[in-house]
Amino acid sequence: MLKATENAKPVITTMEPIDFGWDKFSSYDAVADQTKSDILEAFVVEGKEGYRNDELQLVPGKEGTTSLKLSVYSKGTEMETKKFIVDVKKVDGKLQVSLTETKDFISQAEKLGAYMTNKDKQKVESISLSTLDAKKLPKAITSLTDVMVSIEEPGQYIAVVRFKNGKQERHVIEAVTDLETLKDSVRVIKEVKTAEYTRYSF
Repeated sequence: MLKATENAKPVITTMEPIDFGWDKFSSYDAVADQTKSDILEAFVVEGKEGYRNDELQLVPGKEGTTSLKLSVYSKGTEMETKKFIVDVKKVDGKLQVSLTETKDFISQAEKLGAYMTNKDKQKVESISLSTLDAKKLPKAITSLTDVMVSIEEPGQYIAVVRFKNGKQERHVIEAVTDLETLKDSVRVIKEVKTAEYTRYSF
């Protein structure tokens, strides 16, 4: 388990590739669960050879658990994706960030409204998530503002976006983990009235 403690406010925890035993972060590629951005925000600041190293900046907002993905390089290897469970806890009055690497599927925020206009997004009334056998997942984290839903486990799901005018959109979601690369991927299919499918890749 890797730990880093916040410095003075504003709260920014800085780590370098060497802290993880790596050579380099993939430029600007740090993805924290967007539905839990109030717990943690993550940024990669690209270094400059001979001057400074790459830096991973973690900004904890409050106590809680979220997830983080990093694309990294090590000597003699191609780019790898690393996944972490991130715990943010207050210790002696300060927020402490703990990263635990995992090979399991980690929570992913999927933007169902990626192709919606801002005007359409403002008309969203609710978002629900269920399994293909109609079992509702009431604890699924959603965001009406960005029309997002958080997928916690691999599997197949149906997300229903309901609008204030009574209309709705159905999205079939398939989440899988590649057993060789350990990369998580989510395929979203928007169901339309004609029974045709428009395939989106995120």
